[in-house]
Amino acid sequence: MILSPQTIIVIIGHSINAVISTALLMLVLWQAPRLRSNQIFALMMLCLSAYSLLNIFGRFLQPLELEPKPVYELTIIFYILFVTLLFFFAADFAELRGRAARGVKILDVVANALSILAIFSNLVFAGVYPLPDNSGGFSYRAGPLFAPVIIAHLLYLFLIILVLYRAKEPLARLLWPAVALILGGTVSLTLRPFLPLPLNAVLLAIASLWMGYIILRHQLFNPLARLNRELAEANRLKSQFLANMSHELRTPLNSIIGYTNLIAEGLYGPVTERQHDRLIRVIHNGQHLLGLINDILDLSKIEAGQMVLNTTRLDTPELLESVLATMEPLAQDKDLTIRRDFAGAPPIMADETRIRQIFVNLLANAIKFTSEGTITIHAGGTSADGVVHFQVSDTGIGIPEDKLDVVFEEFRQVDESATRQYQGTGLGLAITRRLVEMHGGQITVESEVGAGTTFHLTLPAADSAAASSDASGIGRRYRHPIL
Repeated sequence: MILSPQTIIVIIGHSINAVISTALLMLVLWQAPRLRSNQIFALMMLCLSAYSLLNIFGRFLQPLELEPKPVYELTIIFYILFVTLLFFFAADFAELRGRAARGVKILDVVANALSILAIFSNLVFAGVYPLPDNSGGFSYRAGPLFAPVIIAHLLYLFLIILVLYRAKEPLARLLWPAVALILGGTVSLTLRPFLPLPLNAVLLAIASLWMGYIILRHQLFNPLARLNRELAEANRLKSQFLANMSHELRTPLNSIIGYTNLIAEGLYGPVTERQHDRLIRVIHNGQHLLGLINDILDLSKIEAGQMVLNTTRLDTPELLESVLATMEPLAQDKDLTIRRDFAGAPPIMADETRIRQIFVNLLANAIKFTSEGTITIHAGGTSADGVVHFQVSDTGIGIPEDKLDVVFEEFRQVDESATRQYQGTGLGLAITRRLVEMHGGQITVESEVGAGTTFHLTLPAADSAAASSDASGIGRRYRHPIL
């Protein structure tokens, strides 16, 4: 037997295809053998691997003196089964639903069953003959149903490409080029007498390589990876919903607060003392609700990667004094003393609005959970890593050790009972941590029940190399990972 270049290409191409198909079969069954889509894909790879192995075996039929027609027909049958399963897999993976999809699946099964029956009835191949050059190749004589069977499978392969290309699932769309290569290989089978190279083996090998790359790169059949993708998409939709709803709620709420304030000031006529008191309560509650909506909007922006930091050089003592000018009256209402320990603190490089928000949240938290005593705000010098250290301490109720891990989580509070004394949504510290990390800093907490709580945080110093590089990114859009 003479191994011609065409025979060598066929053996190499189908060997690659068989190895990859078998590997993918084992991979998807190892990852999740009970998933229907994995089972269909495994059967599909089994048929493709069998098709390739039979193609290789067919090249050695002449030396073995075996009848070529049964092997050739069995090879085509496995290819038909592969196309059938490929359509079922594509329909499942692309989430094709409805009566039309079920009807096309039934038609697929019927058409392929008739094709297999036609093969056994000698209506597709009237004869299979070895090539005279003794190279291991074969030629065939087409039967009366050869053209309809080939056209039907070409149409189904084209339909599979269309299903994957128009799929809602982005990852499904990555698979259509592999099916296009398989379609090209099928076309080349019908043009074999006119082609100098066995393109079917080459295109199938490339299709398998592409499919294997996509499956491994995106972990298509890994249930955990799929769950993570679904959770990420759900989180994105949640953030988008919260952002839209926050905008929709904030506009009318601002109008309610504004008009109520005008009425309380007597712009639309005199109001009694009792009416004025009730209007002020409406304003205070509206402002509280507006604050909650702003927190939700901030959180959704951070999670969606839409928060923009405009970093500038900020004088630390001046910044902290401006924050305390807002928060100190709240402390005085509870007879709390605020101690300052930040004279001479070095400047930082940060977004002024967001840094003010960080310290307002920390001070509001300290005032909220402290009944008597002091609140201390400290800012220290830069360290070797170019950051400024801050501390916000109180003498409040403290946090149990087993609750320290949840204080920075969204919608979590130390006391989560329905009868808790301190109300709130649990967003303030969660947003604070996100904002600190977006600036390149860190925040931690230490506490003792009954003795108070201290929040430690670091922010980039204005004179550090990291801060200088951040300064060149004014207006940069920072993306925070979804936690």
